[in-house]
Amino acid sequence: MFRLVLLLAAASGILYAQCEPSEAVRRILYEAMFSEKDLTQAEQEARRKAILTAGLRQHPHDYFLLHGLIVMQGGDDALAAARQAREKYPDEPVYELIYAAALVGRDTPEAIRRLEALAKSHLELSRVHYVLASTTRWPAFKDEARTKAGLDALLAACPAPLDERVLNGLLSFGTREQAARVAPAVRARLEKETSPLLIPVWGALWRMEFKVRPPAEHAALRKQILQELARLEQSPEAGWLHGLDVLRTGYQSAGDREGVTRIEQRMVQRYPATIEVKRMVEQRWNSQHPYPGNENRERLEAWHRSSLEVNREWLKRRPQDSALLRSIFFSLAALPDSAPEEIARAGEALMAAYRRDPYWYRSPPVEFRVAREFVKRKVNLEQVPGLVEKGYRAEVKRRDARLRDDRIPQQSRDMTAESALATDIERAQILLSYYGASKQPDKVAALESELAAMQPNKPAQKARLLEARAEAAELLGRKLDALLMYRAVLQMRPSKAPAGMEDSVAQNVARLWKELGGTEAGRALLEEPKIQEASAARWERPEKPLPLFTLTDLEGRTWKLANFEGKAVLINLWATWCGPCRAELPEFQKLYEKLKARPDVAVLSFNIDEDLGQVAPFMKENNFTFPVLLAHDFVQNHLPSFAIPQNWFLDAAGRHLRTQVGFGNDADWQAMMLAKLDEVLGKAAR
Repeated sequence: MFRLVLLLAAASGILYAQCEPSEAVRRILYEAMFSEKDLTQAEQEARRKAILTAGLRQHPHDYFLLHGLIVMQGGDDALAAARQAREKYPDEPVYELIYAAALVGRDTPEAIRRLEALAKSHLELSRVHYVLASTTRWPAFKDEARTKAGLDALLAACPAPLDERVLNGLLSFGTREQAARVAPAVRARLEKETSPLLIPVWGALWRMEFKVRPPAEHAALRKQILQELARLEQSPEAGWLHGLDVLRTGYQSAGDREGVTRIEQRMVQRYPATIEVKRMVEQRWNSQHPYPGNENRERLEAWHRSSLEVNREWLKRRPQDSALLRSIFFSLAALPDSAPEEIARAGEALMAAYRRDPYWYRSPPVEFRVAREFVKRKVNLEQVPGLVEKGYRAEVKRRDARLRDDRIPQQSRDMTAESALATDIERAQILLSYYGASKQPDKVAALESELAAMQPNKPAQKARLLEARAEAAELLGRKLDALLMYRAVLQMRPSKAPAGMEDSVAQNVARLWKELGGTEAGRALLEEPKIQEASAARWERPEKPLPLFTLTDLEGRTWKLANFEGKAVLINLWATWCGPCRAELPEFQKLYEKLKARPDVAVLSFNIDEDLGQVAPFMKENNFTFPVLLAHDFVQNHLPSFAIPQNWFLDAAGRHLRTQVGFGNDADWQAMMLAKLDEVLGKAAR
């Protein structure tokens, strides 16, 4: 039925009855989305809009061009543009589809209602099924039956879509059976096609094939991909930036390091100023020069000097790149011999470039870091309040926009609220330092009142808030209050500061104790054993038990939770694209080597890459040997919102007792993990 409708639609020239972009539309989309010049975010947006608008004059009502022009804007702007277009063309159902897609996130229940109505009234509108499926996979509106039905309806109309967005969607939220059905059909079509614009579709197909084929067949698949890469590399469009990037990823999945290097060199030679190449070069440098952590000052300073040198060299090609200027500023701030005037110039250059092209964002805002350093170095003090408030307003605006998205689950909303409180505390700390340096006690008192009204739940945030209140108390002349607050901070945190870092809180306690006339003998009373709850800042108790799992590893072996009964289990969650994971995994490998022979402990990892072809080459390149279970779907289904890296600790009965989140290059990371395993084993024994 769907095929008949589509044939009739094509015969009558109805352009919205599309399974995939036409060749002409593909070329327009590529030109619009991928610039080979160094453009600012605003310039790129204007360029994209102009190209897509011109494309719509040639191809009126084309869904793919409309989606790129309207829906990809996101937020309120997209909704307003979609509403206006629908009012202009009330008889064209493609605009109702665009409007429904723009409603997703703003009024998702209404979007779903409209999409379902369209699916019933306009059978020729095949794309509605994909939009509906991608909408009902969000955690807040998750409906697996609806998602599967939507993809089934799409694939009935479009059994072999040459569209990387659809293939990536099938990879992300489709079933394995659907992907297994589509992959050979797409391959059969691709092998007959000659269009070089289909290179991205090849990339999506390879990712899908790694998912649906058993690991035992991956070696043969890599050989096949190498043959296809050699052919695609001869295409003229393979020299385009996006085409080269697809080839680079393909060679990575095939495990061909020489091929990766060749393509990367070609990208750098042809497109040295583009953001894509800049990020690639930075990632390569960072992998070759991992951040050493804070435990060794000499190594840390050497790393910052190397980083400073290479970023200054890259800046010659992108002199207005605010991300490079940020790295330069951070390294200067970390080096003890940086002159205040140099810090001032670097901060001013960073802020000027960032205002011109804010194409990246970090939380807390970069303005906070610059303002904090200005206060510390006593330079550009007059700029500090403006920097803090500008960064704070931008943070609040982003936060509010995120919270207006009705797809955000409650867990993420809670995390956003925690992040907001952390931002409020940091803003207050910077302003306190500034008001202290500029002698404004009235503003210190006002900030102290703001701090007193805050009510954090997490121990780490309680400690930070108390530290800020201690600073305010001292600035207002209440040294005893400040001393007691700083001492309480010491009791709320681990027994020592991170290795290699100055312990400013302990220093403040010692200084105030001395200023208040305390003796060394009496100071010993301040060093009572710390409250044990301090470690909760690093560790979390899982909200739900770990579900039973049956997963496959890179060699095709099956692993089940039941197999580990009687052992304490450590599970590391990671991905090849995760920077903190890359920093943690060498330590995890060392820990695995220490524990792999123990009969009472099992150590394994859950990899959550969507592109499974990347995993085995990554393991081989880094000489990692710990077990890798392919767990993307399992984790996605059971942890809709989480951060990586994570480490899970299970007792001998399979109960998930603790979760450790993040990696901070701690010198005692292995010792900490071993202690936690001993604790888990001890609880099991009791």
